[in-house]
Amino acid sequence: MLIDNGAFVNILPTRILSVIGKTVDDLIPYDVFMSDFSRGLSNTRGVIALQLQVGARVMGATFFMIDSTSNYNLLLGRDWIHSNGCMPSSLHQDLIFLIVEDHEGQGMEVFWAEANPFKADIHNVEAMMYAE
Repeated sequence: MLIDNGAFVNILPTRILSVIGKTVDDLIPYDVFMSDFSRGLSNTRGVIALQLQVGARVMGATFFMIDSTSNYNLLLGRDWIHSNGCMPSSLHQDLIFLIVEDHEGQGMEVFWAEANPFKADIHNVEAMMYAE
């Protein structure tokens, strides 16, 4: 999944719907256009509420489903970040949750990003520099 604090909404690509055991019939119709990374417009096919598990935490999230060829399975935006009180760090590649304990203070729970999140396929080329 990609956590993007610049995105206003949570996004679910169409190809993931069958992977999670859902169908288009599970979507709530919602006709809205969103701008994508190339400043084009993408029409949503609907919205769906899902439960996500991050470590031991189970959290609800609402996703807009779009037809997309993306490298991520889910995009979590500001809606999810703020409602779950977490702090993503792109510099440190982690996700920090603040834990409020019973009158003993506060702690943190940290989840680290995968070191190699993208699969290599025939469309990816690794660039190498060669010294003469």
